Amino acid sequence: SLRAIARILQVSLGWVVKRAKQYWQQVSEDLPVGKLKQPEIALYCLESDEMWSFVGAKDCPEWLWLAIERRSKLVVGFHIGGRSQEGALGLWLSIPPKAQKKALVFTDDRAADRWDAYATIFAKGQHQVESKRQTILIERFNNTLRQRCARLVRKTLSFSNTWENHYLAIKYFLVSYNLDKLAKKSSLY
Repeated sequence: SLRAIARILQVSLGWVVKRAKQYWQQVSEDLPVGKLKQPEIALYCLESDEMWSFVGAKDCPEWLWLAIERRSKLVVGFHIGGRSQEGALGLWLSIPPKAQKKALVFTDDRAADRWDAYATIFAKGQHQVESKRQTILIERFNNTLRQRCARLVRKTLSFSNTWENHYLAIKYFLVSYNLDKLAKKSSLY
């Protein structure tokens, strides 16, 4: 957390927040996904899920909607907002158009209210509601995200004070994650 960084560096929290915000704002608006390879079967398999977090106080939940491409394991889209049709639409619009056209999207079957939101966004036959076995990758990524980003930990005291900082910190992590995946992938070849 930023408070821990301030304590370790023995500087004020305001100083750390100001510097962190400068780094966060330098990140591009789009997620780096490299060149999405044209799949052999002409479909991109995306796994999608959402997780809650807080902004300002524990009674102000925000939902982080995520989509990961299965083959590359890259985050191809994200949206922070409500848990409604608008949130699902925000996620869909954040996915690159190339992947949108040829996507088969898997979501878990935990809550019926999300099915309605997803069902209105995706084309008929594009959305698959499945048990956990089809969303293992996104569930694992949610765990990684909660481990590495303190503001997303369950039962946390480390929530964001402003929506802008919340968005910038999460976007910074997702861009960093994708760049790391792309660097590892290119070093293998």
